[in-house]
Amino acid sequence: MNFIKELELVFIVFLIGYTAFLIKETISYLKLRILFTSDIKRLKNGIILVSDLHDNLTPNEFEHWCGDFLDKKGYLDVYVTPKGPDGGKDIICKKEFEKIYVECKRFVYSLNAKFKVDDDIARKLVGAMIGDNITGGVIITSGIFTDEAIRYIETLPSKYNFQLYDGKDLATQYSVLKTLKLTN
Repeated sequence: MNFIKELELVFIVFLIGYTAFLIKETISYLKLRILFTSDIKRLKNGIILVSDLHDNLTPNEFEHWCGDFLDKKGYLDVYVTPKGPDGGKDIICKKEFEKIYVECKRFVYSLNAKFKVDDDIARKLVGAMIGDNITGGVIITSGIFTDEAIRYIETLPSKYNFQLYDGKDLATQYSVLKTLKLTN
């Protein structure tokens, strides 16, 4: 008889613990669901945060997102290169009649970030441009540029036309472009 009462007690303690666990998990799920729903509404309205670009996209998805961004900015014939070695360019497009090479880097937006767009990344893109006699270049990052990268781009001969977009630029300009599209 004692054994049955002890077994009942163990079972009741187990049920109480399991019920507490289920309640905790349900609350966590509901909190995530609320966050997810608000994120979806925000994104549908064209409002993106810098963190969305890094946290919610793979590197390949980021390249395709950048292609869409460039298309919205008025670039033409936007072509995202296939995964794998890309010869220093992730996107090839045109602005008016000029062929443009684009390098995309999905990095964390922070001064303390481990990875930033540095002058080596800029030099690789310029090397690809020189090899193919291209004078237009764009570097897009969800992160930030180092001072060395910016200085390098600024010291290029005047025939090179460069545009740089960091994470903050992307979030701001994408929201503006999305708003313009909604009002047109």
